[in-house]
Amino acid sequence: MKNTKISIQILLLFVVMNLNVSNISANESNPRTRFTINDNWRFFFSDSILALSELPAKGWQQINLPHTWNINDTPTDTSTYRRGIGWYKKQLRLPSSTDGKRIFLHFEGANQISDVYVNEKKVGSHIGGYTAFIFDVSDFINRDDRANTITVRVDNRFNKNVPPLSADFTFYGGIYRDVWLTATNSVHFSLEDYGSNGIYISTPYVSAEKAQIVIESILRNQSNQNENLTIKHTVYSPSGEIKTMQEINVHVKAYEQNSLKTKSITLDDPKLWSPDNPNLYSVQSEIFAEGKLIDRVFNPLGLRWFTMHADSGFFLNGKHLKLVGTNRHQDYKGLGNALPDRLHYNDLKMIKDAGFNFVRLAHYPQDPAVLEAADKLGLIIWEEIPIVNYVTQSQMFADNSATMLKEMLHQHYNHPSIVFWGFMNEIFLHDADGNRNREMNLPDEYLEWIPELAGTLNSVIKKFDPARKTVMAAHHSDLYDKTGLTGITDAMGFNLYQGWYSSKFEHFGEFIDSMHKNHPDRNIIISEYGAGSDERIHSNKPVRFDFSSEYQQNYHESYLKQIQERDYLIATAVWAQNDFGSDRRIDTKAKLNQKGLQYYDRRPKDIYYYYQAALRDKPVVHIASHDWTTRCPSIDGSKSYPFKIYSNFSQLDIFIDGIFFQTFEVDTSNILNFNLQLDIGKHEIEARGKLGNTVHSDHVLVDVVSSAIDSHYAEIAVNVGSDGQFIDATQMVWQNDRPFVDGAFGYEGGEPRPISGSKLVLGTENEPVYQTYREGIHSYSFHVPQGCYEVELCFAEFVHQSAGERMMDIFINGNPAWKGLDLVRDYGYLQAACRKFEVESGNSKRIEIKFVPNKGKTILNGVCIRKK
Repeated sequence: MKNTKISIQILLLFVVMNLNVSNISANESNPRTRFTINDNWRFFFSDSILALSELPAKGWQQINLPHTWNINDTPTDTSTYRRGIGWYKKQLRLPSSTDGKRIFLHFEGANQISDVYVNEKKVGSHIGGYTAFIFDVSDFINRDDRANTITVRVDNRFNKNVPPLSADFTFYGGIYRDVWLTATNSVHFSLEDYGSNGIYISTPYVSAEKAQIVIESILRNQSNQNENLTIKHTVYSPSGEIKTMQEINVHVKAYEQNSLKTKSITLDDPKLWSPDNPNLYSVQSEIFAEGKLIDRVFNPLGLRWFTMHADSGFFLNGKHLKLVGTNRHQDYKGLGNALPDRLHYNDLKMIKDAGFNFVRLAHYPQDPAVLEAADKLGLIIWEEIPIVNYVTQSQMFADNSATMLKEMLHQHYNHPSIVFWGFMNEIFLHDADGNRNREMNLPDEYLEWIPELAGTLNSVIKKFDPARKTVMAAHHSDLYDKTGLTGITDAMGFNLYQGWYSSKFEHFGEFIDSMHKNHPDRNIIISEYGAGSDERIHSNKPVRFDFSSEYQQNYHESYLKQIQERDYLIATAVWAQNDFGSDRRIDTKAKLNQKGLQYYDRRPKDIYYYYQAALRDKPVVHIASHDWTTRCPSIDGSKSYPFKIYSNFSQLDIFIDGIFFQTFEVDTSNILNFNLQLDIGKHEIEARGKLGNTVHSDHVLVDVVSSAIDSHYAEIAVNVGSDGQFIDATQMVWQNDRPFVDGAFGYEGGEPRPISGSKLVLGTENEPVYQTYREGIHSYSFHVPQGCYEVELCFAEFVHQSAGERMMDIFINGNPAWKGLDLVRDYGYLQAACRKFEVESGNSKRIEIKFVPNKGKTILNGVCIRKK
């Protein structure tokens, strides 16, 4: 950047009352034109590498942006989603308002390498899928109402030099954020300084009494004439009144770009920005030439200061603030990562409504709408670039990482919500070849290179933005301490899952207390904690990794209690706010990480309301059974059913079918557990809390179904090998497995096998039925009324991949039903197998299914009987 002689005249105008933003420059239209060009694109996906000239004339799909080509990908056990090359084309005629202007194309996000062409000439390329990029296309564009062809090649194939290399989320391909056309005069605030709008606002000093503001602007003169300019910055209060302005006179030579800063601007009695009061000022920056307005941009301004203390936590505006929050991924059911802005805002609003004040944007820079929402709603942000799991030891990888970081810093610098900048997540989780690193055996050269890269990236942040805090996230490994990685950033995040992937809930608190004791100067953030759940799975005796809603509830109840007891924690973040796409995951739902407090379509899970009850001041009454509305009796036949309510009321009145049942006291944990005696049939359960004269309530309709076949119920299904219940899409309850007793149903022999967390069962939507099984089973029997029945048996082979390794015969009531069953030979490895048989119970009033091994051990995943 060249030096220029600058003459500065400063004019400070303080507190001009009753003049708001809408009245500014009322007689002057904005000299900058900006509009989206999202509509009417054509799309073509190519499995092969084609040149622009080789693109076909036919086979293009009509689409609008935002767009991803991965929405409808069908997962299999060997393939996940399409990673390839997508081509986008659009015809565009420039409106007359752009005549004589410089023309820029602004892409908010395209994953992950993009080449942009205008009228078949290449304009430029961008590497990285999560930051914006802007190209000046003025010299390529046709004017005078002539058509232009914009072509974009987007490549989301694996590239060893482009992070992320690996991660627990799907790398959707496409132009998945807005695309803008911006037209400016030849002299303008730069749009090409790492994709920013050319204005950087810093607040070197803020207190309750006054704030100092410094504004840096990047000026671009793309004309062939020297220009005498006046730069004018106007600061507006949150209510829209002018608080102060400053003018700078500057001489800029032709074809030069210059940077200039204001002198310190002082505001007295500032309205501070905080989660409780997110007061947003705004800064209008203008360029005048000979008194004529030639460019204008707006930026947010939030006045706040913050500190961290390893022994006492985070402080905002001089007051201790416990940062309790969540992680947010940007994809959405049915849309992938191609969300409209309103859904981004809705996500942040749901986070705020849960009572959170902190959000980690995992694991990449997110849409501008996200940061705008955080500023307005009052959410403190950790934003990071996607260096995840492992790195490539190359200068190109390091350079691309640094460029991504600089783009994030420049583009989002002015957002007051951002307090933390991050750049690595669980970087030792995989080895240098991308394989899961369970033994922690990594080459010394690799262990030295990662801290070197981290130090470089940390320095990039500190040089550009010394005021904010740097951070990275680690998993549970000693390598972070041994390599010195934990000593590089201002704070250190830890992704902890005690009680989910290992050990017990209480080990979480023990671990962080030990760390705090051994590293008393370390600023500790819990960057991730969580447990998965599936609304179809429920249990009265939840266990680790069963994916029941009840286990997830127990997990979070324990963790939040432990978090609230430890004020030294800088911040904590749930993993995650919503379920999200993850191509490598095979849990109870294929290709989905299910640890969200909300489902993939953003419906709140019951556990969402626990945080709301614990963190919000507004009245909360929520019966934590909205996802468990179909129940069946337990093994012992008891009519007693457990219920839980999340509430911040001290007392709740419970009603059953409109009749008052009992008043319960709610303790300080915001949790009420109780049991209700319910007969077979439908029941309305209601909870009421009273605040003054206002009653706040919640209710659920519960259908109690029989666990036996009788005159009213003609069907029983069993989730063999599982202690939990599974409710399928037809509302059939697949009851928990149990040993046989006279007069009921159950197994004889065998051992239950747990869910396989890495294998996808094909050919079914009822994955949980097939993901547990009983191996070595002798028989499964049902006591039933005399009559004709349909018996359905469900199998899936998880262990053996070759035919002939597991073979068995099946007999029903002594008659051969299925001889020589070989699941791999007959159906295939990891393939759901299901067969129905018609049988009669006879005078014995019993259906007995026997399993006889021919080779290996017998197996059964599920069984269902229906009275004909």
